Amino acid sequence: DVDTVKQNIGLDRFKQSPSETMIYPSSGQNPYRITIRPNGDWGTWRDDTGTWEPLKIVAGGTGATNKKDARLNLNIPAAYKIIPDGTNILGWLIENNESGVFSSGENVINKPADGHGWWTYNFKIHLRNQEGKPDFGVVEATSAANIMYIIVLTNGQWPHGWFKIVRENDNVQLRDLKLTQYDTGFSGHLELYNIQNNNPKGLTQLYNEFQDGVLKTTLRTGNLENNRNSYLQWDENGSLWGVVNILSNDLYFGPHSVRKLHTRHGTLLVDGTATPYYYTFGNPDGRRSVTEFGTVEDGWIFYGQVNRDLSKQLDVNGVVNASAFNQASDRDLKENIEVISNAIDRVRAIGGYTYTLKENGMPHAGVIAQEVRDVLPEASGSFTKYVDLPGPTQDGTPLREEERFYSVDYAGITALLVQAFKEMDEKITKLEEQQKQIDELKELVQKLLDNK
Repeated sequence: DVDTVKQNIGLDRFKQSPSETMIYPSSGQNPYRITIRPNGDWGTWRDDTGTWEPLKIVAGGTGATNKKDARLNLNIPAAYKIIPDGTNILGWLIENNESGVFSSGENVINKPADGHGWWTYNFKIHLRNQEGKPDFGVVEATSAANIMYIIVLTNGQWPHGWFKIVRENDNVQLRDLKLTQYDTGFSGHLELYNIQNNNPKGLTQLYNEFQDGVLKTTLRTGNLENNRNSYLQWDENGSLWGVVNILSNDLYFGPHSVRKLHTRHGTLLVDGTATPYYYTFGNPDGRRSVTEFGTVEDGWIFYGQVNRDLSKQLDVNGVVNASAFNQASDRDLKENIEVISNAIDRVRAIGGYTYTLKENGMPHAGVIAQEVRDVLPEASGSFTKYVDLPGPTQDGTPLREEERFYSVDYAGITALLVQAFKEMDEKITKLEEQQKQIDELKELVQKLLDNK
């Protein structure tokens, strides 16, 4: 019969039907066959599944029956595949499971934060996991406004989020700047370089780190030519350290007496082991030009300020001890120079007194400013004394009231005494001349009496 003849001469592998021509690899029940159809379709067909069998890569095929699998097998990236609106793009990139360039509109989930309009995403897969899904890779995203971002896939996750790519010639305007290093103990570094003739000359850094469990922030400035660096460091507790200099491996720190520095409404509080002290620069009650030093509990110790007439003054709330006080008195600094008249009479109007000071009960000796003001107003002035009242305000500003008092310029008293001494000297000289004349007359009278 015909089938037996075909088998005997090896033609049983060839079959023909009205719709196709088929070639089988061997006789029997092998499901694979090569087929060609009148419409031009041809390839390997499986009779048991009724599907085309992909031609393997080693045979010149792609090993796939669709474009995506063919690209994966041939390691060809996708080209501008569209990501639908409403899609979580980071999840979609993993599930889509292919490198390539993709695009989306602005209405997708987990795209970079800023930028409107369409986006493109260049996904580069580095490694896949055992399930064949992307495990490591990187995505570069570009917006319609030419803003660029990058995100890194690590162990199948996106742990660090999107990072904006800043290009060298960009003018950068930032709302937030996050500089991060992971699992190093340090933050990222903000670095400002001074470059001259393409050579870095200077560097300023800002970063933070944990030291002994305490977070500390460091500001460093350095000369890269001579390796000289200065540091300023403060921690989460408000402690401040000024590292004066670092040369090679040697550290030079500022004084350790400054424990903590706080600012509050222009006041600098220095907390030591004793009563806290404060420096005040300016004052909310209108004394904007004052610099004051005092203690929180005992009030001000001294202050200096510029007055409304641009004169300067230094007030000390207590005793001043010094080796010498020198007062400017050069003739070239003065004009309208006049001799003090009636100096003796003026001195007579001023008393010398001993007294105790009300604020501390200490004994003193001196004059009364009002008496000086009556006879020599040039040697009398006034000052405002600021008296601390109980309790600060809610914002920490000390409560004070002003009292006006008269003061004495003891250099003016000295000038008055000098001139009074000169007036007395003139009177004594005249009296001596008169006494001499009296003595001469007495001697003459005695001679006349002796010659009678």
